Amino acid sequence: MNKHQPIKFAFCYFKLAEGHICIRLNNDKLIYSGIEEKIIEPTEKDWINFRKYIEKIDIWSWEELYDIYAAEDEFSWELNLEYEDKSIISDGINMAPIIEVSDKKLDGINELINAIEKLANIKFR
Repeated sequence: MNKHQPIKFAFCYFKLAEGHICIRLNNDKLIYSGIEEKIIEPTEKDWINFRKYIEKIDIWSWEELYDIYAAEDEFSWELNLEYEDKSIISDGINMAPIIEVSDKKLDGINELINAIEKLANIKFR
């Protein structure tokens, strides 16, 4: 196990128009499942950059649950991420954390997906 990779990592995203997409850590590999399944082996540098990015978006301060009723554009997501020093379990239905980075308010889930896409060199959605 790479010392920079998490102990646990799973993120799933569901949107009516896009279907269900997940990425999970299994030993040293990421298993991506969506339209097709891929096995990805991030490098140590990839994991270092991923950790820097999630620190930047302050993922550790996210609430356990984000939930709001929405009749259109429904989506849901689940995150389980654990390192030796920090962990978070968070999920949402039709709502994402709003984060502030460099005085800009951003959608936390979009930022997390950006980090995952860079880590795994994939298009998540």
